[in-house]
Amino acid sequence: LSGPTPKTLATMAAESGNPFDGIMASSHSVERSRLLLALEECGGSKTVAARRLGISRSTLYRKMRRLEIQSDQS
Repeated sequence: LSGPTPKTLATMAAESGNPFDGIMASSHSVERSRLLLALEECGGSKTVAARRLGISRSTLYRKMRRLEIQSDQS
């Protein structure tokens, strides 16, 4: 995976003025990376990725929508 270097929680909190904004942004970033990695490792198979993550396929799809992961990104 490539992209910009993630900001630290302290940096995000300082920029937003709200420490919880930084925590939420960081947790979404970690969750998004985790889902993308699972999909990549499973060759794009959502069934296998969901099983590997210990969640249902419907939960995987819901998380993908929320984290703006397109099916063709995997």
